[in-house]
Amino acid sequence: MDADEELPLQTSYFDLGLTSLRLTRIKQQLEELLDLTINTNVLFNEPTVEQLVLYLSDLLAAAPSAAHLPAQ
Repeated sequence: MDADEELPLQTSYFDLGLTSLRLTRIKQQLEELLDLTINTNVLFNEPTVEQLVLYLSDLLAAAPSAAHLPAQ
């Protein structure tokens, strides 16, 4: 993607060109950033950015450590 392109939120990761290896790395980075564990199945059950964001929002809302996340 070019810097001026918007990320298509409703397009599958794989249609965006991600491989399962790259998706696994993104998962690891999200886990470190958000300080939580993301089940790998979620990446395949929530196969778009929009679905993943909704899933993570729900997960963070339920997580007791959510109040301790750094402000963005």
